[in-house]
Amino acid sequence: MVTSASGAALTIALINNLLYKIWDAGGLDETSDPIIVVPAEQQRVIASFEKELRRVEQGERITGYYRDIFLSDMGKELPVVMDRWMPADKLIILDRSRVAFRALSGDSWHLEKMAKTGRSEKWQLSGQYGLEIRNPDMCHGMLIRIAF
Repeated sequence: MVTSASGAALTIALINNLLYKIWDAGGLDETSDPIIVVPAEQQRVIASFEKELRRVEQGERITGYYRDIFLSDMGKELPVVMDRWMPADKLIILDRSRVAFRALSGDSWHLEKMAKTGRSEKWQLSGQYGLEIRNPDMCHGMLIRIAF
C-alpha cells in the first residue's frame, strides 16, 4: 500500500493514517510484528514529535531527544529503524512476520569444486537468496513524497 504525503512534513497523523489504511486492507492482525523503517532525515522528525510536552529533571546530565518506538492510535508499538540507504522522502511500515530471507528454488548454500590450479584444490560456497514479502498490498505500507 503506497500513500503520498504530497510534499507535506511527516506528522503523527500521517503515520497513523497509513496504519489505519493497512488495518482496513486486512493487515495488522494479532500475528503482525510491524516496524517503521526511515532515513535519518525522517528519524529526526520522529524524535522531535511532541518535544514540547517532555519534561526533564533538574540536574539532568543528558540532553537531546531520541525516540525509537512509535505508539500508534491503535495501541500498536512500532520500533523505528533508521536505514542509511532509504531515500529521504520515504517511510516504510514493514510487517516482520510476513518477511523472510529465502533460498531460490534448489539453490541454497552448497559447496562447489572449482577447476584445479596446479596441485591445490579450491572450493567455493555458492547460493542464491531473495527477500520474500508476503501480502505486500495488505500488510505493508509506504509513505512517499515526504518533505525533508
